[in-house]
Formats: sequence, structure tokens, C-alpha cells
Amino acid sequence: MTSFGHSPLARCSVCWSAGVPDTAATRRLEQRAVEFEGADIAASTRVEYRAHWKYWLRFCLVFGLVQFCYQPCDRVVVWYAVFLSRSCNPRVVATYLSGLRYHLQAAGLLAPAAWAGWLHLPRVLKGMKRLCGTPVTRKLAVTPVMLAAMARAVPSTADSLCL
Repeated sequence: MTSFGHSPLARCSVCWSAGVPDTAATRRLEQRAVEFEGADIAASTRVEYRAHWKYWLRFCLVFGLVQFCYQPCDRVVVWYAVFLSRSCNPRVVATYLSGLRYHLQAAGLLAPAAWAGWLHLPRVLKGMKRLCGTPVTRKLAVTPVMLAAMARAVPSTADSLCL
């Protein structure tokens, strides 16, 4: 068998059962794969997502939801989003949830399809955006009167040319 340690390949049951050879070539390939996997997001994003993971764990601890820390369900994530919305705008809440999803998927604790299959979370986020999002600021149209005022305020190009 292999001696790949804590790499994703070492966790792959298909590779183990198929008897992946432990050669210098496969070790080099695995080392490079681990490097690529570690560079999947920017360092600043990684720091931010790590902080989001800590906030999630703290939320679960404070609200007595420790059993959901590593296997969250739709409703508990909705409660977390609502909790965050008390002090964050909807865009920031979505960023926190991205950090949570990233860590759960990277650890193999949540399939990407599971998150996408949750029914309540997208609706709650949409409602949060509608009710608590940044209001739309209406822009004023530029009228001919405004254009004429701007033309009078700007000196003529023929007068300001120094030839």
C-alpha cells in the first residue's frame, strides 16, 4: 500500500483497494497534487475562511448545537445565517457561509450536492437580501439642461489650446 500520510490520496478508498504502488513517481505526483490543493484559494481567503470556521464552531458551542458542528443540517445553518444577520449585511453573511462550506467540503464532511439540495437556506438568504440588503439608490437622468450647464462651466477647448 501507500505511505502518502495525510494527503487526499491516502484517504481515497478506491486508491487503497486498487493497491496504488508506492513509487518515487507516485510520491512526486502526490506531493505536487498536495501543493496544488493547498493553493486552491488565496492566502488571505484561507485566513478569512479559517476565522469563519471558528465563528461557526463558537456559534454551535454557545447555542448547544455541538452535535451539528461537523454534520450540519439545513435548519442549523439557517439559524447561523440569521444569527449573523443581526450584525452583518447579507453579503457578509454569504461570505461566512462560503467559509463554512469550504471547510466542510475540504474535510470531506459535506458533499457539494448536499449543500445545494438544502431548501430553506437559499430562500432565507434571498429574503435576508430583500429585507436587510443595501437599498437601491436611484440615479438621476442627465437632462439637456444639465448638459448645457456643464458646457457653460467648462472652458471652450479652442480658448485653452496653446499652439
